[in-house]
Amino acid sequence: MSRIQIEINEENREKLDALALRTGKTPDELVNQAVEDLVGKSERLENQKFLAWREAAERVKGIWADREDLPDFEAIRGSMDRDVWGRGDV
Repeated sequence: MSRIQIEINEENREKLDALALRTGKTPDELVNQAVEDLVGKSERLENQKFLAWREAAERVKGIWADREDLPDFEAIRGSMDRDVWGRGDV
């Protein structure tokens, strides 16, 4: 286990000591639990953001599939290719 020094104000230190007495845990155990809870909450929030983005992408999937007024994107993309070895007329 590694050690880290933290600074908390007197009011929070008193609350931590009182909680330690009520729970029978040491202040170190409570701080470790708080860190684990914070990290877990952060990971869940990130996961929720990713899932929300993915769900939004799934909802719009295929919205352009039946459009007939769009240009030929493959032709447009092909027109941007360049022949780096010559003029292409060989």
